[in-house]
Amino acid sequence: MSTINQKSVKLDKQSFLFLFFLGFLGSIVNNGFMWLSSFLSLGLYLDIIITITLVFIAGFLPGLVCAILSTVFYSIIFYFVYGEPYYWAWYLFILCSIIAVFIIRFFIHFFPAECKKAQIIPADPLDRGKNKHQIFGIFIMLTLLSLAMSILISVIGGLISTGINMASNVVPGNIPPETWFRMGFVRQGFSLLPSEIFGRIPVNIADKSISVFCGYAIALLIKKFWKPKALPDAQ
Repeated sequence: MSTINQKSVKLDKQSFLFLFFLGFLGSIVNNGFMWLSSFLSLGLYLDIIITITLVFIAGFLPGLVCAILSTVFYSIIFYFVYGEPYYWAWYLFILCSIIAVFIIRFFIHFFPAECKKAQIIPADPLDRGKNKHQIFGIFIMLTLLSLAMSILISVIGGLISTGINMASNVVPGNIPPETWFRMGFVRQGFSLLPSEIFGRIPVNIADKSISVFCGYAIALLIKKFWKPKALPDAQ
């Protein structure tokens, strides 16, 4: 009996390390998207595309690891690009990425047939191909997911940004995508908090729509070409 328990613990550790490694790799790719968007001046964050992919294909843990490490790696690169340390309070924006992970898990629970089409870990028993009705259902699910993320992340990000602005006068080395929208609301007489929240909504609608659909598409692509013989249970 003890031998079986020891083997089970060993498998659990292997699963954890495997899923952690997926999150680590995902955070590197996320940073590629983030800095590419900044370099091309797209006015988008593009910071959770692979986070979304990992939650779809492998579950909560790798998505959470990816969400956290993406900001950590971004802060390191930020120092070398802008020549100044990443302000400690900006780490609070990790909450936005973590919330995205929870939102996806919520949708996977309530839209299992649509969400688990992209799932690899564990194997999806509902994967029987797609017909026109299923494709339409997936499109509706991804659209609702994008809107839910846009609204909740705008609110949380606005609250965090308002708190930082009220507590300090630190100016970021780069210009956040929502800056111009926020300034427009301020000019219209809105106070700081609603300006921060409403200024983020149009950017997040575009950003999260692109991120969700791309993240899901990448998950499907990975599932098509990556068919390992044995995979740990990520749930």
